[in-house]
Amino acid sequence: MGYEFIYSNCIGISFFVLVFIIIIFFIGSGRLLTTKLSIIVFTALLAHIIAVNVYELSPSDSSANYFPNATLVFHGFGTDFAQLVSGVLKEIGFTTLLSQYYFSNAIGFLGAYFYFRTYVHFAKTAGFTHREYDHLVPYSLIWLWPSFMLWSTGVGKDSFMFLSISLIFYSLSIFNGGGPKFKPVMLAIIGGFFIWFLRPQVFLVMVGAIMMLGLFSKKVNFKTRVLLLLVFVGFMVVALPVILKYGQVSDISGISQRALKAQISLSSGTAISVPTHDPRYLVFFLPYTMLANLFLPLFLGVKNLIGVIASVENLVLLYLTWHYCKYRRFLYQFFSTRYQQLLKYMEFYLLMGIGFLGLLNTNLGLAMREKIMFTAPFMLLIAMSFLVSKKYRKMRSRRAYE
Repeated sequence: MGYEFIYSNCIGISFFVLVFIIIIFFIGSGRLLTTKLSIIVFTALLAHIIAVNVYELSPSDSSANYFPNATLVFHGFGTDFAQLVSGVLKEIGFTTLLSQYYFSNAIGFLGAYFYFRTYVHFAKTAGFTHREYDHLVPYSLIWLWPSFMLWSTGVGKDSFMFLSISLIFYSLSIFNGGGPKFKPVMLAIIGGFFIWFLRPQVFLVMVGAIMMLGLFSKKVNFKTRVLLLLVFVGFMVVALPVILKYGQVSDISGISQRALKAQISLSSGTAISVPTHDPRYLVFFLPYTMLANLFLPLFLGVKNLIGVIASVENLVLLYLTWHYCKYRRFLYQFFSTRYQQLLKYMEFYLLMGIGFLGLLNTNLGLAMREKIMFTAPFMLLIAMSFLVSKKYRKMRSRRAYE
């Protein structure tokens, strides 16, 4: 046991260092690593080392499913693909559960970097100087910290999804800014590949968000809206059988029942109180279940320490969301029309994703893990709202003195 512990920490921390070197020398973030940010990154790394070792001692899908059932044979999407990844990791030296926790952590950390780069790109595009957006560097902890609010440290799908979705939104921000298109396209393809094989239903959310953006855009005519609707229906016809196969069920109701069965074994054990778990009827309670998936638990009914930690983080998320709603209209004034469309797309992505959870999920333990796919991009908008609010307060104080 002692040898395994030392080996796991050595190979795990070494991979973390490798990811950090890749970030600095190969992706070009060295110029972003100010002294303040370097201290924050180092502190977050220590937090991850502690979190990995604590998580390894806790019961989870990683220890109960992915790692023991690791394979080198491709069987399908979702959990099967996660087991394939775990099998490959065993072959290249990550032979213990703890070492694979470290690997997943480092993958998520790389995703946090891409979210931070996207934030910097947004800030520059909006006309903020380095000094103005540098004071928000401490908010990078929102992405870098091993938090239930954003992503899990477990082996399997969560960390890869965190990285993949960050690649998609980073690519969209670069693509909207003009310049060479090869890099953002390749990063988007890599992110899309893992999203499709890990959680294909997220593709449905992304395409649905595009449709919603087109339907609610004032500049899109009626014919284009009809075309978007037809494209979305066509995508549903092609993608729905894949999503049903992913859930290993034959209909939508079966997905809900399967998810509910899995939710019972999750660590928080706190359920959303609803009169039915059938998605055909849950649609009538959708606003309530969406808010519950996004902001609960909030201390009431929590059964363990994880629930308490999640409650504290949800209080923070509640405040951050309020702040964004307060300064949202000022945020859009700093961006061109093209970037305004991207910001709206991120909002629709959040609404579509949480709506999807609201239909299929009534367990808060599952919500703690699943909502990271939709709240992480939303944190970019929140970080920008803090930049805007500071500039807005300065402008208001100047007017008061004039």
